[in-house]
Amino acid sequence: MKNKAIIISLLGIALNIVVWCIYLFVNSGEMNMMVLLLTVPFGIVGAISGGFVERAFPKVMLMLVNILFTLSIVYPFIMWALMGPSILQNAM
Repeated sequence: MKNKAIIISLLGIALNIVVWCIYLFVNSGEMNMMVLLLTVPFGIVGAISGGFVERAFPKVMLMLVNILFTLSIVYPFIMWALMGPSILQNAM
């Protein structure tokens, strides 16, 4: 069971990396933000399965990385808020 938990958690991290690569490098207009919605279920499944790892350090690291990927849906909005309206004026 513990080996399966590690594999599932690492698979969640790998799938989140693939989703972020699609978001960053495949330009399809407004669909890019919809792709980031996939980080939520992948991250939640990875974090839950990371909780079943026996050793403390890998458990904490796998759960932390998967939770950060789960919350990564808000990263573009944070960047847009920090850049302010100037980025929208430059785009027009």
